[in-house]
Amino acid sequence: MNTSTNKDLLICFIIYSISNIFLLTNFSGIYWDDLTLYSHSFVTINSQFSQSMGLMGYFVSLVHWVLGYIGNGIYIYRLLTFILIYISGLCLYKILETVPLIARTERFLLTLVFLACPLYIDRIPLIDFLYTFCTSLFYIAFYLVTKDWHRIPLKRLVVFVLFFISFVQQSLVPFYLMVLAYVFIREYDYKKKFKENSYLYFKSNIILIIIIVFFAICKFTFFEPSGLYAGYNKIHIEIFSLLKLILHTFSSSLIAPIAVSLKLLIQHKLLLLGLMTIIFILLFLEIKKKNNCYTTQYTKGLFYRYLLLLFVGGGIFILGALPYVLVGKVPVYNAAYSSRFQVLLPLGFAFIIVYLIKALGIVVFRQKVLKYLYISLVFMFVVFNIVQQYKYEKSNIYRQSIIVNLRSTDIIRDNDSFIYNIKGNWYYHTISFYEMNGLSVRAFGNSSKNYILSTQALESGYCAYKQYNCYNWKRSSNYIKIQIDYIRDISFIEFLKMKYYSLSNVGQYDKMIRGFVKIQEQK
Repeated sequence: MNTSTNKDLLICFIIYSISNIFLLTNFSGIYWDDLTLYSHSFVTINSQFSQSMGLMGYFVSLVHWVLGYIGNGIYIYRLLTFILIYISGLCLYKILETVPLIARTERFLLTLVFLACPLYIDRIPLIDFLYTFCTSLFYIAFYLVTKDWHRIPLKRLVVFVLFFISFVQQSLVPFYLMVLAYVFIREYDYKKKFKENSYLYFKSNIILIIIIVFFAICKFTFFEPSGLYAGYNKIHIEIFSLLKLILHTFSSSLIAPIAVSLKLLIQHKLLLLGLMTIIFILLFLEIKKKNNCYTTQYTKGLFYRYLLLLFVGGGIFILGALPYVLVGKVPVYNAAYSSRFQVLLPLGFAFIIVYLIKALGIVVFRQKVLKYLYISLVFMFVVFNIVQQYKYEKSNIYRQSIIVNLRSTDIIRDNDSFIYNIKGNWYYHTISFYEMNGLSVRAFGNSSKNYILSTQALESGYCAYKQYNCYNWKRSSNYIKIQIDYIRDISFIEFLKMKYYSLSNVGQYDKMIRGFVKIQEQK
């Protein structure tokens, strides 16, 4: 790597690290479906994954089971998530080096926005690690394709295996079209006809075609969902509805995150002051330059290049959203755990942001203004990630408070069947019945209690499955209605104190968190 590349990647790493500070400090938070994984046996974990993805479920279960034995079985997920997403960004930077249309500065901006964009905040729960893991393998394999590994004996096997495993996240299968298009365009000889180019493409890149065909055969033969997950992710959407949902995705995963990032920046005045200070310093340094001039000549060709890459970004964005939209799962940032469907959107998002601003720079802005616009946007995105990940931290404290209060509430200790109602600000993180059961298991050390949200769930039969954390429930009492109330917000100073005590004095930590939640019988 040359000096400029090292500098680019170092800046990206620093900003990415700041953006994910609360991912790295979230040592013990478990949420939502994490309770179907955490401290369960391999047999239980494999039971659910083998139903959701057939034989491939064994491999996924093995990964989760092994990670569960490293440290506290939680933090290793966060650490690997942080590392793998950065590796994806690193591979992206190296891939973009092979694209002649993309200049070095643009390559840096694309990678930076890719890493810091306000999407896929649900990288934090353990259950979503598979999204991160598979996507990272995909970008690594894509990078190896740019190095022609798919044409070299033995090395092509590495590419084959990496892509094949990445396709466990089946949304990457249509996203793979991007790789095929990249290779076709890179090798296209304009002196030859399209038909001849196509023949040569298939002849020299047959392994890339075989990968997708082989996975499709395995998918419909060995990897079909069954049992509880029969029919899961089945395509059932009309063309008109599809177009409507794609447009909605642009709103919910492009416009909305930017608008919310700006709103959060304005709400956090100290951060806004910090941004203004950074821009002021940069402006001052700009004025101090002896040769403060911009010689870039804006031409129609440059504008059309930006426009072309902007449309490429839109295509990549749609390609990343399409697999989820087809099964009715719209990627959104603020619905309970639905930002996991944004996992493939950062690349398209980065292209749209970078080249939209570049194009506007020709039509509307002066070139030097663009630098401060990019700085402002990246700063906003960093603030977004910090605030959202901080909410995850606080959400974990409330869950810990529920555990402490379950333990100390007589009516909970003395009974085993409950209909619970939960009220208050839980930071859009709902608490499902099996998560509530999982919190009870953490409180009492067994799965002999059952918590449901309504009487409609009485005969659901979920307790027959160990992952739902009520396997040993025998119902020895009538259902008791309980109310779980959110009492108040947590100040940042309180958060820092609790973070310290959670690591140094668990008893004091339990005392501090008790008052954030109240559990009582509902009359």
